[in-house]
Amino acid sequence: MASKKRTLFDFEFSGGTVKKRKETENVPETSVPASTKPKEHKFQEQWRKKWPWLETSESDGSEARLCEYNGRYYCELCHWNDLMYIPAQILHNWDFEKRKVCRASKQFLKLMMKRAVIRVQDVNPMLFNYVEQLNDIKNLREELLVMKKYIMACPTAMKAKFLLQLSSRPHFVECSDRYSLQDLLDSDDTLIPDLVQVHSSWAQHIKTDCELCQGRGFICELCTNAEVLFPFDNIAVVCSCCSSVMHRICFAQKVMCPKCERRRKRKEQEGTSDSGGS
Repeated sequence: MASKKRTLFDFEFSGGTVKKRKETENVPETSVPASTKPKEHKFQEQWRKKWPWLETSESDGSEARLCEYNGRYYCELCHWNDLMYIPAQILHNWDFEKRKVCRASKQFLKLMMKRAVIRVQDVNPMLFNYVEQLNDIKNLREELLVMKKYIMACPTAMKAKFLLQLSSRPHFVECSDRYSLQDLLDSDDTLIPDLVQVHSSWAQHIKTDCELCQGRGFICELCTNAEVLFPFDNIAVVCSCCSSVMHRICFAQKVMCPKCERRRKRKEQEGTSDSGGS
């Protein structure tokens, strides 16, 4: 029988002499009783029962998922491949394809869906030139804001609560340059018909039903036509200096607005009289 090879760990030093270390008996390993094993925390048990789908998957967790909204990577627990519209894709490319976002981005986009915080004119003003329906919406909103001045000054219209016709989009009666993400999504189907209906209702009240509003109309000074014009009419144009309303065709043929010309002549006469009197 081959002798067992000795090493330094088989000897011990005591009193300057080397003694052979006593061989210890192999103690059999005893299994830890089940009762002594650490119990799973109560919170972990509740977590597994309430959110079983969040259990660790078979993957090793090395997969990183890209959020198409903020451009960051997330783990599987923070990114469930939810699909949402991306505002930047809509504003720059007019692209309404849904893309994968993380959980936090999904909640943020849902929260901001109906908030009017997007200024299309500042982000991409050329979009109005390429998207016809968006340009139509812009024109309708600008005309509604002009009509609002007549509605606010008319007791009958205020009593009838005409402004509440735009209660679902209150920012439409406040300004014409702010949009919500929902406005952009509805621009292809429901938004334009709704605005046209409100526009027709307000125009009928101002131009036909209400004598007080009719009395606030204008007569073109450049022609003999007695048609009453309003600033929101398609055939009318408003002078940027004196706010007079004239036919668009008539104004294009005239070099200067008649009212502005009268003001200029009056100032010249006043200046001449003042210099002559001195």
